[in-house]
Amino acid sequence: MENKETRSLPLPSEAEGRNVSGYAANFLEYDMGTFRERIERSAFSNLDTYDIHALYNHDYGQVLARRNRGKGTLDLQVTEEGLKFAFELPDTATGNEVRTLVGRGDVDQASWAFTVKSEEWADVRSDKPLRIIKEVGEIYDISLTPRGANPTTSAALRSLEAAIQQLTPVIPDNTPEIVEEKPEIQEERTANFVDASAVQGKLSKSEKRDLGKFNIIKAMNEARNGRLSGVEAEINQEGLAERRRLGLADGADNAIHMPEFLTKRTNTATGGASNGGDLVFTDPGKYIDFLYPNTPLLGQVSVFENLVGNISFPKQTGAYNLNWQTETGTDTAQDLTFGTVDMSPKRAVITASVSNQLLKQEYSQGIQARMINTLNQSFNKGLENAILNGTGASNQPSGLYTLLNGTAQELSFAGNMTYDDLVEMEKTLAMSDTLQGNLAYLTSPAVMASLKKTKVDAGSGRFLVEGLLDPVMTANGYRALSTTLSPAYAGPAYGVAFGNWSDLAVGFWGGASLIVNPYTQMKSSITEIYIERFMDTAILRNESFVMAQDVTV
Repeated sequence: MENKETRSLPLPSEAEGRNVSGYAANFLEYDMGTFRERIERSAFSNLDTYDIHALYNHDYGQVLARRNRGKGTLDLQVTEEGLKFAFELPDTATGNEVRTLVGRGDVDQASWAFTVKSEEWADVRSDKPLRIIKEVGEIYDISLTPRGANPTTSAALRSLEAAIQQLTPVIPDNTPEIVEEKPEIQEERTANFVDASAVQGKLSKSEKRDLGKFNIIKAMNEARNGRLSGVEAEINQEGLAERRRLGLADGADNAIHMPEFLTKRTNTATGGASNGGDLVFTDPGKYIDFLYPNTPLLGQVSVFENLVGNISFPKQTGAYNLNWQTETGTDTAQDLTFGTVDMSPKRAVITASVSNQLLKQEYSQGIQARMINTLNQSFNKGLENAILNGTGASNQPSGLYTLLNGTAQELSFAGNMTYDDLVEMEKTLAMSDTLQGNLAYLTSPAVMASLKKTKVDAGSGRFLVEGLLDPVMTANGYRALSTTLSPAYAGPAYGVAFGNWSDLAVGFWGGASLIVNPYTQMKSSITEIYIERFMDTAILRNESFVMAQDVTV
């Protein structure tokens, strides 16, 4: 349900035998990131009308108790402290499992899911408005969990926006009509921050509004002085709340936390004036971009956003075998086998130096667009390099070539690639039933150029790679991509990879944070900007890829 919300509290160590008790909610005031929240004592006046289940991890397939409108095995009481629950764990597989986990302290949170029937807002003009829940609408479940559910607050934020709008004064009839900015101008303004075409249909109206108003130069200037204002402050509060929901630390006081929706898409700029290609310098010439590598993989891999804590993807490692028996023979039951693919947040950081003179031009859209584009391109370069070449050491993710090195998925060609080598790579995937999905070759431009000049055979007139430009080029019918980030080895020898790129995952824990440091290089009138984001990469199935590291040209 759209308006369902969740909250959680620590589960006290009060379990005796099979009896579990604690508080699902209390009447204290809590900081929810973008707002504060307090539940009134009268909010549970209709408690006896609820049919509430006690669950394990919010799973209705794992019922522990039930309060059937005041009757049943789940006891709920409103005390001076809050909504208290108590029940006896059932003698079932789930009940026995939870008993063990609670006793060991592995399950130490109580979470509840509910809707709000009546609420009020106070201090709506402050940085932290106060939400007062007057009456709870419906309580769906109370769950014991190993980790409290992320507090869902979208319904609260919508009601806060409505409360603010109610305070907005009505324009008198004799007031001149306010003419809205033309859509094409709005789009041009938005393009100074991101490629507007990339976000059409993916953002809410409020998000599109914020995109058009957010000014990163203004935000950095205000962060230097210790206080953000306007839409920059709102964006920061939303980003801070997102970090807290995802279990990340708040970061420095002078940080600008940008939520996921501002940073999750690949931003591009072509160098035209509308994209910030023309900058205000004494020399009226064009600003020349650094030659960033092409990053074709970012549009091919599977992306997971807003991850919480360490992630384990379940992975089936075995299957059932078909057996043949006599007419009355007895077959043996078989178990499926499973493993996991793990990801954990790794801190990616860029430190940039910006002159204070440049920061003073806070409303220069060209400078803003160029800075955003440069930062994004730098992150994209570093991320794609980690996807391919991350060593797994020194806080890096483990990249494709590292994970496949020395495995059955590594082939050796020891020379120029031939048509037989392409077939051998495809055969390796086919033998493991993985020659399917988002298949493509990836190598360096040097190898790609060699393959475009190497004939399939003496008489066909065809070449190993054919086509004009990425991603139209193909190798033996499969897409052929190239990047300068594809590894080069001694010899010189180069890497070539082939596989289903949807089985390579990139995970993000929230958006990016910009930490403004005006002190380290103060004497040089330079401000340092630390840009950090938490991310990781993983191969969901090694069998979906094959690679060689010894291809020469």
